[in-house]
Amino acid sequence: MVRKFNTIHFVYALPSVNNKKKFFNRVRQKLRWRVNILDEFNWPNPIPAPLSITYNLISALRPLGNLKVYDIADTQDIILGENDIFIGHPWPDMKTKSPITNEWDSFDPQQITNKVILKYPMDKRVYAISPFNFDDGQMAWAFPLIEKVQTYIGICGDIWSDNFDAYPGKNHFNKFIHVNMAIDMKQYSFIKKDFNPPGLRRLLYIGRASEEKGLLQMQTLPKVYPKFNGATLGCIIEGWHCLQEWGTLDDDFMKKVADSYDILISFSKMDAQATTVLEGMSRGLIVACTKETGYMHPSIFSLSVDNVNKNMDVFNNLQQLENDTLIKIQEQNLHLLKTKYNWGVFTNRIHEILTSLN
Repeated sequence: MVRKFNTIHFVYALPSVNNKKKFFNRVRQKLRWRVNILDEFNWPNPIPAPLSITYNLISALRPLGNLKVYDIADTQDIILGENDIFIGHPWPDMKTKSPITNEWDSFDPQQITNKVILKYPMDKRVYAISPFNFDDGQMAWAFPLIEKVQTYIGICGDIWSDNFDAYPGKNHFNKFIHVNMAIDMKQYSFIKKDFNPPGLRRLLYIGRASEEKGLLQMQTLPKVYPKFNGATLGCIIEGWHCLQEWGTLDDDFMKKVADSYDILISFSKMDAQATTVLEGMSRGLIVACTKETGYMHPSIFSLSVDNVNKNMDVFNNLQQLENDTLIKIQEQNLHLLKTKYNWGVFTNRIHEILTSLN
């Protein structure tokens, strides 16, 4: 039997508020009409992560009780009732970010999730949720908070959950539960219908240019790979053609991109689970990425974070594959999205965690 709560407090990233719709929702509430809290915000289309997590968890949590939603930057105090529950994303103190390492030293004591965790230590009503990997630069600031929650929900790839027992920081976690990232395939239409001929296939990178994203490998690739023809979306990298530094990757725009580019790549060194990989798979692009990007599947070509020769072999192989082979790989990737990386699987897992007896 599904357990119901009086109030569910949920903290994650929110888009801007639609004040007009929020006003009408308040009127409907006074009239005791049904309201949809999702209407109160200006959701982009498609909805990128982390907003996609917020959107789908709002939909999933509403049936469990009275849902109150807060932005990750909120600072108000929360008092938990006996049959309330709290699930929220911790947040670092932005003032402690190092300009050299790009890492944080501590958490923000005024942020809403952090305040609840400190106020209710080891309380079974309180859950922390966030992306997770083994990089202490991304995780260590949160350890004093994670130590104070009974259950931490890590959104991450299997590489991190399967090897959790070998993680040096595991003792900071009382209970670690893994969920895979997801996407809505309807928002990322299948648009890659054909590929460039063997030997003429093009590479695409979507994301920011940073050391943890494998910037050195991406800078090296145009210099050592004779058949290199690549472009970026979201950043500028020497040797790559920048298609767009900022903007919405909707179907119309991505159709033009997919007509020219074939292989989505990621050299990430430490990524919880890059959503761009799932988006690329849904669009029909072939994916080549490091396992540290958060994905390990036969239909995803495995790159190395530091072995240039191995990566050249992977790209040369991709250049030689027949179109029929690539189409089969597309089908395998779509099957993964339908069975493993979808919001039904994600939200059902969250339901199980929150409604199970502690």
